[in-house]
Amino acid sequence: MRKAFLSLVLILAMVFSMGAAVLAEDSNIYTVSVATSDLSLAATDSEGDAVTLKDGGVVDGYHQYTFSGVPGTYTFSAEDTKGSWGTITMNMDAETSDIVLRATTYAVSTKVDGNYLSDDQYHIEVFCPDGITVTPGIVDVTDTGQSKNRYLFYTNGNATVYAAAVFPESSELGLQYSQMSRAMSAGTSVNSLTFSMPQAITGTFTVPHGADFRIEAQVVNYKYMELTSFTKEEGFLCSTHVSSNAVKT
Repeated sequence: MRKAFLSLVLILAMVFSMGAAVLAEDSNIYTVSVATSDLSLAATDSEGDAVTLKDGGVVDGYHQYTFSGVPGTYTFSAEDTKGSWGTITMNMDAETSDIVLRATTYAVSTKVDGNYLSDDQYHIEVFCPDGITVTPGIVDVTDTGQSKNRYLFYTNGNATVYAAAVFPESSELGLQYSQMSRAMSAGTSVNSLTFSMPQAITGTFTVPHGADFRIEAQVVNYKYMELTSFTKEEGFLCSTHVSSNAVKT
């Protein structure tokens, strides 16, 4: 009986040690650096549970963090003394075990009646590479009244291209939509990007009865966004605001 009990204990110990070995093999050490150095980082895993980050301090101008975890999807959020820089959700594996997240702002240089547009007069859409999603942080308003919309991006040179578009909230502004595509490079400073919104254009389209009419614009890598759409009905005249510099008439 004693021998049987000892054998069972030995088997259980072997099973647990094998499980620990498997976990050790699957677990990786990840390094995440954020620019600028005054940003603080937090992370959650795919289940929404907090990830313990080890603060490595400032290394070569970046605020560096490390954590141990299995390959999978993680969400990172950053903030400074003013507030949030938003979140980025992406897959972490052996190929992304040492990454840089770049603090980036989008602003609009266009003025109406001598003033910069306020953040409630336009909205920005960001189109990420496959497998990456972002949410914006706060809108930081400068002393001159220009709004800077905060984001956090994974940098991977030309392999990771982000597209963004800015849309006027009202046709009364007389402005077109504008877009840009950028390959985000690493850097220890905030990456400041600026849109210029051209004056609106007017086009007339003749659409057959019963036809579905739609205007789209390519944003990046054959991804399209719909600018406007409607179904033409008999005797129906449609006036629609298309804030697109992709439409030429």
